[in-house]
Amino acid sequence: MEEAPIITAEMLDERVEFERGMAMAPPLSLTLIALCLLAFYFQISRGVLSSHELLIEAGAKDVARIFSGDLWRLLSYAFLHGNLEHLLGNMTALYIIGIACEHAFGSLRTFYVYVWSAIVGAITSCLNATLAVGASGAIFGLLGLLATVLIRRRAAFIVRERRLGVVLAIWASYAIIDGSVRIGVDGWAHAGGLAVGICAGFFMEPKQLITGERPLNTALLVATLATLIYAMVYFVPALISLKSA
Repeated sequence: MEEAPIITAEMLDERVEFERGMAMAPPLSLTLIALCLLAFYFQISRGVLSSHELLIEAGAKDVARIFSGDLWRLLSYAFLHGNLEHLLGNMTALYIIGIACEHAFGSLRTFYVYVWSAIVGAITSCLNATLAVGASGAIFGLLGLLATVLIRRRAAFIVRERRLGVVLAIWASYAIIDGSVRIGVDGWAHAGGLAVGICAGFFMEPKQLITGERPLNTALLVATLATLIYAMVYFVPALISLKSA
């Protein structure tokens, strides 16, 4: 006579394992990282890092220029970085958070939050007249989105990889402290981006908990793409036309 199988509490757990099926090559995040690396190449080749004036010309957040009509700077600043350490820190965080966000929400919805977090981060950053660059405002948006949804839906998920949260907490702490002491890294942008992500987290549901087809928000897609294209039309020529130092 065969022995009856032992049923454990884990077998009866109806929660979804959050990490199941998570891809290590998130397409949107890798594309954004490639764009930031490409922009940094032009910064280096044009000697942009040696001069605040050149950084402004390249597309940094500058309150006077924005108020004069350079609204494209509300997004272009997120593709520029102050130095190699700044770039590597942000790109590492973007990759880690991007894996989780694209796994939970898909590339398109992650794209929406990233772009609008960067823009709102730049708007709140205008409360501070300091020159600012960096993707951390947009990354804080993704962090806020992910944290809010995982907390709000904690009863529905099993999160086995606790180290993910530790890494993100360390990066967020570093970014906040760094932004409060270093010129070019603006804590106001972090706050604005984080606010967007938290707000989005109350309305967005992860793919694992959605049944059926998700309707495409055409208006939001058009608005986001139009905004990105508008910024790139001004940003790309400004960056590549700078004369080498």
